[in-house]
Amino acid sequence: MREGVEVDGDVVGIGAPKRIVFPWGWVGDDAVAPGSTRVEVTLSPDGQSGTDVVLRHYGLPDAVQVEHHKQGWEQYLGRLVVTATRGDPGLDPNA
Repeated sequence: MREGVEVDGDVVGIGAPKRIVFPWGWVGDDAVAPGSTRVEVTLSPDGQSGTDVVLRHYGLPDAVQVEHHKQGWEQYLGRLVVTATRGDPGLDPNA
């Protein structure tokens, strides 16, 4: 992420090894303040040799923030797939 962009929150729930829950919000951004939303990530076998990752983001205040975060999560989850398969995702486009 760009310098100065910061997310704040602690893990509040773990159902190891399949589930993690944490609050989400941007430091210094009242639109989605720290702790104002919740992210839940669930992992499950994909039936082959990989893992399905389901990410749900709850409590976003409006359609603009839903779309903004949808794009961000898709971008970074895509980068995670590349990294997990030993690829190089390249420089972070938001850096």
